[in-house]
Amino acid sequence: MTDHSRTIWPFAYRAAFAVVAATVGALYLWCAQAANPRFEWRHDKSGYYDLLARGFASGHLYLPLDPAPQMLVLPNPLNYQQSGEWALQDAVLYHNRYYLYHGVTPALLLFLPWRLASGHDLPEAFAGFLFCFAGYLFACLTLLRMLAWAGQRPPLWQFGLLLLTLGISNPAPFLLQRVFVYEIAISGGYFCVSAGVWCFARAVLAGTRSSKFLAAAGFCFGLAIGCRPNLAAMGASAFALLAWWIFRELGYKAWIRSRELMAFLLPFALCVAGVAFYNHARFADPLEFGLRYQIADPSYANPKPLTGNLAPGVYHLFAAAPEFTPEFPFVRLVMRDFSLTPRRYVREPAAGAFAFSPLLFAVLLLAPFTVWPRAESRATGFFLAILSGAFTCAIGIASLGLISHRYSMDFVPYLLLCACFLSALPSRVRGVSWVTCLASFAGIFIGLALGVTGPNDEFVQKQPSVYAKLAGLIPSRPRYRPLHNPELLVEADFSFPNNMQGRVPLIAAGRVGSRYLLSAEAVQDGSVRLVSETTFTVGPLANVEVALLPASSNRIRLQFHAQTRIVQIEWNGQTVVEHALPFLVTSASQVSVGFDQTGFSPIPARFPGTVAVRSLLLRQTGFIASR
Repeated sequence: MTDHSRTIWPFAYRAAFAVVAATVGALYLWCAQAANPRFEWRHDKSGYYDLLARGFASGHLYLPLDPAPQMLVLPNPLNYQQSGEWALQDAVLYHNRYYLYHGVTPALLLFLPWRLASGHDLPEAFAGFLFCFAGYLFACLTLLRMLAWAGQRPPLWQFGLLLLTLGISNPAPFLLQRVFVYEIAISGGYFCVSAGVWCFARAVLAGTRSSKFLAAAGFCFGLAIGCRPNLAAMGASAFALLAWWIFRELGYKAWIRSRELMAFLLPFALCVAGVAFYNHARFADPLEFGLRYQIADPSYANPKPLTGNLAPGVYHLFAAAPEFTPEFPFVRLVMRDFSLTPRRYVREPAAGAFAFSPLLFAVLLLAPFTVWPRAESRATGFFLAILSGAFTCAIGIASLGLISHRYSMDFVPYLLLCACFLSALPSRVRGVSWVTCLASFAGIFIGLALGVTGPNDEFVQKQPSVYAKLAGLIPSRPRYRPLHNPELLVEADFSFPNNMQGRVPLIAAGRVGSRYLLSAEAVQDGSVRLVSETTFTVGPLANVEVALLPASSNRIRLQFHAQTRIVQIEWNGQTVVEHALPFLVTSASQVSVGFDQTGFSPIPARFPGTVAVRSLLLRQTGFIASR
């Protein structure tokens, strides 16, 4: 097959690449600034990686923070339930020093150089943006090289759509809405692997194997291990493929002395040895990353791979569906149940790769009809190496019994790279390109929506008025339009059952980050405790005990005053609670009486008695809803 790897793309395609890349970069930058602290260049913020860089600059490997003496005298200071008042959550405590179990590479690549050059901390959110955007650019360059190798030049509109899909239909916008130590390690791994894949493509998808690009690929794959150990699967897969090619072409004796193999292996092994030395210097064990000494809740401390975790892990990472709602931003992560979930299993709201990036599923179904270009096996092997490394990485995550949507960043971008390439190839069936284009649009839509919500609706918490204005720009029915600090009035009669167990919902409004809930719990015969609370992460709480009317329903009148942001609650005609809220963002459709669906569960909690709604009013510039 003719080598197209040096094909020069026409000006229109290069201009489209620049426009799309700038658009994706602007989106990433907005996500990094929407809910994270503002970029401060001359003030130290004490992020975990900034602390690690300060430690390195001072000549030691531990964080320059002294553990609280109160924590060190506890029987088990690693139990965050006991030490949380004094502890540095998810840090590592070893010999009365704080360390990080998160990889060292981000500190060496960004945080330490910035500290040495400026004398200040690097904003973590900006570091996350840099890693994600640079990783995206390398992914785009790899896609262009794959298309050039295959001799494919898709229509300009499809070309731009593929680049948008590569940048938005992945977890990067979601990841950047909350950048902390976890996101730095993940985004750093994305950058290193994307750079490694591009270097490997430069070496493989050409007429001859380039030793300098193989060396760069091995170095980048090795650096990725210093971000996330499970990313070793990507480098191992590339090395195995390279070794097989050389062994088949040159034989056993030449295989051992192969210049190309050594060019890849030596920098890769150097990075692995560096990580092992770093671990030994900290914990006297080259294989110990610090998880045994992590300060964490016992439910997820020190995870280990188990076969029993595979089924629920694969379900959550690939098949779990998000929730589609009529309210902005129209897609949310929820907590899906799985019947085979083990007892010790920690999960956060997540959506599976096939659900939030539909192009992966579409290409999987249509792959048998794709016309694969005839070429030498090394190019086909490159494609398979990416897939095998990504799937191996995903299986490793699934086996741990810890599920979070951000973990998808370890493998989805590389599956998406392969899917974008396959969708640009010709097909034996007419109309396939339209199916993949619709799947791309759906993935972009979902990616943008999850980029607004982030892990915990941080954007609406930090900028509720901007969130409501953004929602108002999108046409929707008035009852589904979120409003910022609207006037709210709810009046209803509740008949409480005997022997009521636990806390039950009465009146709810908003969703997740803008959540408000009035609930009740039995205290003793003839009385209940009313609990008024706001967003689960930062909101205050107010409660009061009230007496039940014997053999009668109890009337609750809840009113939120927009000007004072005070919730006033009347119980049988008497004011019992006045609760000041930071803000309230809700639509009329999100105000519920007798049930609560403001959290991550797709199944609402319900009041066990009977409810009669007398009035429900929500207004801002006029009545939006009433019943």
